[in-house]
Amino acid sequence: MGRVLSPMATRSIYCRSCWYTLDGLTDRRCPECGRRFDPADRRTYRTKPRRHWWVTVTRRIGLFLAAVLMVLAVVYFWTYSRYASEQRAILGIERAGGLVTSKSIAPDWFLARLPARFRIYFTRVDLVLLQRPKATDSDLDHVVSLKEITAVHLHGATVTDAGVAKLKACRKLKELGLSGARLTGTGLRDIGTIRTLEKLWLNGTSINDASLAYLSNLFKSSRTGSRFYQCNRRRFGPSERSQGS
Repeated sequence: MGRVLSPMATRSIYCRSCWYTLDGLTDRRCPECGRRFDPADRRTYRTKPRRHWWVTVTRRIGLFLAAVLMVLAVVYFWTYSRYASEQRAILGIERAGGLVTSKSIAPDWFLARLPARFRIYFTRVDLVLLQRPKATDSDLDHVVSLKEITAVHLHGATVTDAGVAKLKACRKLKELGLSGARLTGTGLRDIGTIRTLEKLWLNGTSINDASLAYLSNLFKSSRTGSRFYQCNRRRFGPSERSQGS
């Protein structure tokens, strides 16, 4: 059993069972394990040499680490972009004389293991106080850009129906203070579409009982009984809904 150099050979071939090199064999049987092969039948031999196990393991670990780094990079840039956008909104609110409070959006165990300089990226504004006469409808553009906002208090602000219509974009809004706002029934109709709203203050407005009918569907039922709205010192809730219509 010997080998002959074939000028026709263009690539090495290997036994499918034991990876023995079969180049130039005159016998069509692997001298290592005895498995038969046919150079004309691609299914009877291999064309790639066997890699060492550590090469395969190293490559897989490398691919896994690359995937993890890519995911972390995407999460970081997404988190930072939202943080930067929120900071621009906060700056606009503060220029209008407002104040904000923030909350953490990450679990405590995660924040405990995070360096202090990165924790600020995982906080979001949840409450806005814009209780100044110079605050107008245009200032609410900054408020609606805050995705985690749950409470907005605009008592005494120069807000009209047009500004209130913008608040419909706040998908998590639970508290809304509009005492002293220049509202009409149109503004209340827009407020009535905010299904997450639980508390509403309308003291000092020109809203009448007929306009309050727009709120009847929003406040007529409450599983917790905590929903209410207050208009000109009168308080309405699930049990008093007939008074507001």
